[in-house]
Amino acid sequence: MGRALAFLSMELEDITRPPIYDALLVVSMILGGLYASVIPRISAIKLAIDVTSIPLFIAIIYLAIRGSAGLASLVSNNVFQLYLTYPLSRGIILMVLLITRILLPSILIVGAPLLITSIIMFGIVSEKPLEVLIVFTGRIIYLYFIGVIFMLIALGTKRTALAGVLSIVFYFAYIFITGIMTTLSFVLELQVFRYIALSLMFSDTLNNYVIGLNVPYWTLIPIPLASIILTILLYIYFTRRFEPT
Repeated sequence: MGRALAFLSMELEDITRPPIYDALLVVSMILGGLYASVIPRISAIKLAIDVTSIPLFIAIIYLAIRGSAGLASLVSNNVFQLYLTYPLSRGIILMVLLITRILLPSILIVGAPLLITSIIMFGIVSEKPLEVLIVFTGRIIYLYFIGVIFMLIALGTKRTALAGVLSIVFYFAYIFITGIMTTLSFVLELQVFRYIALSLMFSDTLNNYVIGLNVPYWTLIPIPLASIILTILLYIYFTRRFEPT
């Protein structure tokens, strides 16, 4: 346990260099504070949705830069080979990487502005804290899904620039496909394309479901399920087949 914590501490130190991490956190918190100041009266769920929208995009860019390109940089610079010599199983190393490269940055970048806003507008948020928590959880699940794909790209390419570019290209292609599915659902009047689009837009779909819009609950299943499957595939690849050279 002590060795895993030491490795976790070392990884946390690495992801904060250069200080882009601190800058993103400050920007996110400022956005939360400004939003709370500019719009003083709003429902709890609408507040949570709006406050976390821009930080969600910021977190995705961070995951592409530090989660994907940063991880690939460790491989290309032979640092990852050193990681694998530590007296830790590959499963533990992967778990630490998932925490430091995906979960923790996502929670902090999205959670910081929401926390600041919740403090400033406690009266509104305290009326329906569960809804605010659901919005936050949906954002994190969506970011984890994207982050795992970015990590697979990084470990597959092993090249810093290529991993970063491919991660960003994947994300925008993902958004483009979502838009295409939405357009096709209107043009062809086929519900199947609408359901695909809703599934792909997991975070927004969850928000709409909580608000009370007409959203089939089962469209919320594919992304969490895909996240589990991708995590299993990542674990198998990393523990059995991945070689840094």
